[in-house]
Order: sequence, then structure tokens, then C-alpha cells
Amino acid sequence: MRKLYLGNGDKQFKFADTATEIHLNAFDDGSAATLTADANVRIKNDSGYLLGISASITDNHAVITSGQLAQLPVGSYLIELWDTVNGGTAIYPSDGFLALQINENVTGLSGGLVSSITVDDFIQQFSDLSQQLKKKLQMLLPMGLKATRVIRVLMDYLPIKSRPLMAIKVHKRNGLHLSLAIKETRAIKAMRGKISKL
Repeated sequence: MRKLYLGNGDKQFKFADTATEIHLNAFDDGSAATLTADANVRIKNDSGYLLGISASITDNHAVITSGQLAQLPVGSYLIELWDTVNGGTAIYPSDGFLALQINENVTGLSGGLVSSITVDDFIQQFSDLSQQLKKKLQMLLPMGLKATRVIRVLMDYLPIKSRPLMAIKVHKRNGLHLSLAIKETRAIKAMRGKISKL
């Protein structure tokens, strides 16, 4: 059975503290696990999975810093340690999670999550949607529709919640060419600001 413990007892720190080291000790059936450079920590809260960060290995302990968690707001979190073992993936602990707490500091600032999905998830979903629309465009080309009509058809194809965020342009140069972009709403600007800090 795999176990995970805090090596130095630091299971909490204050928001905006970027210098606290968090040492994690992993065990396989009572013996210290031999950790590799692939070790990484995955973090979730009540909303679900949030992010993964690389861990450095010091004296066979996985080490992360509070600075790597700077984008997380005040709150309670649960963590796992993932590592590569014999070409497979080992997850510590086998049962439950290790708790981590980010406390409010004297300024009262507590941060805020942009979304319950990760940035990687957002990029993947956008990429998938773009590919779906390009396939739809290929189906529309033989119909000889005007560009404005094509755009209307493609917008109808978008999920309703996505429509206010998406901008579709169809260019007529040697046939129709599609470009898909995210409109610069306040929410998207906030997300871009967060992404640039990651």
C-alpha cells in the first residue's frame, strides 16, 4: 500500500507566501519509495482537479514550494504525488489524499480561481471545437453558400453557452477558410491575466 506524509510538517501557509517548502515522503508497503525526476503533485478542492506541478527531489523527498501554488486562493486543498515506476504510474497515497491549507494573510487578499476547469482543459476544448467546426465547414463548401450564411450555420452548431464567447470569420480566398477566435470579454481578459502568471 502506498502512503504519503509531510516531511517537515508544513501543511499550511499564508496566501502570497512564496518561500515555504513542502516536503513529501512517499512509502511503498512500509519502505521509502525511490522517487524519480518525473514526480509531480496534483491538487484538487471540492470543485475538482485544479492543477499539477513538478516536484524537485531532495534526499528522496518530493519538494514543492508555496510559490508554485501562488495562483491558488485561500482555502483547503487535497494533494497526491504521482511518479513513474517501471514504465507505469504510481500514485501516493493509495487511499485518500494529503490535506493542504492556504490561510488568509493580514492584507485580507485571498485570490480567486478563474474557473473550475484547468487551463489545459480549456485549451483542449477550444482546439476540439475548432476541429469540429472545420469539419462542418468542409461539409458546407459543396453547397455554394455565401460566407454570411456559412457563419450562421456554424454559429448554430456551437454549444449555446459558447456562442457569446466565440467569433467566427470565414474568408473567401481560393475557397472558404475558417478562423475561430475567443471574444475579448471581461472573463476572458481575467483568464488571460491568470494564464500569463502561470
